[in-house]
Amino acid sequence: MKLWQRIFLTALLLVILATTITGWIIQSESFRSTLQQEKERAAATHANLAAGISSQVVYQRLLHSLPALGESQVQQIAGTFLRENTDISGAALFLDGTVMEAYPEQAVGRAESFVDNVLEKDICLQQIVRDAQSAYLMSGSILTIEETDYLLYTEENLDTLYTAKSEQMRRICYINLLTASAIAVLLLLTTYLHLRPLSSIQTGLEQIAQGDYHTRIKQQGAAELRQLTAHINDMAQATEQHMEQLQQTADARKQFVDSFAHELKTPLTSIMGFGDLMRVTRSMDAGMRQEYAQIIVTEAKRLQTLSGKLLQIATAEHVQTELQRVSAADLFEEIRVATAPLCLHNRVRLSVHCDKTVLTIDKELFKSLLYNLIDNAVKASRPESEIRLSCRTRRGKSIVAVEDHGIGMNAQQLQHATEPFYMADKARSRKENGAGLGLSLCSKIAHLHNTQLQIRSHEGKGTIVWMIMTGTEA
Repeated sequence: MKLWQRIFLTALLLVILATTITGWIIQSESFRSTLQQEKERAAATHANLAAGISSQVVYQRLLHSLPALGESQVQQIAGTFLRENTDISGAALFLDGTVMEAYPEQAVGRAESFVDNVLEKDICLQQIVRDAQSAYLMSGSILTIEETDYLLYTEENLDTLYTAKSEQMRRICYINLLTASAIAVLLLLTTYLHLRPLSSIQTGLEQIAQGDYHTRIKQQGAAELRQLTAHINDMAQATEQHMEQLQQTADARKQFVDSFAHELKTPLTSIMGFGDLMRVTRSMDAGMRQEYAQIIVTEAKRLQTLSGKLLQIATAEHVQTELQRVSAADLFEEIRVATAPLCLHNRVRLSVHCDKTVLTIDKELFKSLLYNLIDNAVKASRPESEIRLSCRTRRGKSIVAVEDHGIGMNAQQLQHATEPFYMADKARSRKENGAGLGLSLCSKIAHLHNTQLQIRSHEGKGTIVWMIMTGTEA
């Protein structure tokens, strides 16, 4: 059973129960009030009847100038008075438990079931007595006539009252049925209209669960449902972005593995090929052996460089940075000394320009970053050209830059410059033992320092790489 059906049936049952209980309470209160009025009227009629009998007895005694009337005379007067009274359904007069007079005769049996109750003077006792077909309101009291106590009982037929009660209950049930039917229609329409957006939410969730993260559910209905829909859409959007990130990561890793396998294949093939030639060749002159050995050493260095860079990239994402305040001038001097052999070998000049700046960095990681930038600049520079390493600070922001005047990159090459294994000129990079991992590593180290590499390059004019960092003047 669907939710809207359960809500509809539950609400309908509650409404029917509420209207039924309300109707029963109203009907019970009305009947109780009517019955109380009937008791008060019956008590007044009973009192009038008792007073009438007493008055008639006194009248007859005075009329005949008798000192007292006998029991037979009282019985005759009471019987005549009871039969002539139309305000009662029946009556009975007892003396010492014996019926003196009764009208009609059936009233005797009903009165006898009531006669055992203890009666006190000046008190009218009332009780409802039922037989097989009818209900009667019995009223009883002590009637003192000629210094003799009689028991007078009167009865009122309550069939009309109970019939009215049953008819009233039937009308209430009929009204409840009509009311429940009308309310059922209204509840059905209201419940369906209010919960209709749940069907679209369910459909959207099924599509999302099947992997269609582009699905967005239309916001409609009550405020709670619109809020729920908004949360579901936010979840779907977050999941979609997360899946795109995972897909990008998976694609990048696949590309990384493919590129890594490709880069390993070439030097390994050269090493194995020339090593096998040296193994199987029986006579080899010194020049050829030296040439083959040089190739093997060169390719082995490429493997060494490649594995080292890969290790640095792998650990850069998980390394805990140890930030410290470092003088940029001292740091640049260490870089200049460390890169002097490289610059000398490639016949390029490294010029350092630095003001009195103090950088907050992880020194070893940042040295690796600068060394890789200078290494790339050296490989891209022509002999006798200059590479510029600079740092300047303005208003708490330090700009660290490495600039060369080498071959540069075009727009397409610049777009992929920080991707692993990307090489603008593969033949030249391999000749220089390059693996295409330098800028990728630098980008990761910059990210660990809460900054990023900025690259501007023009083909044939050179490249400048810079970072904007937090720094202070010493």
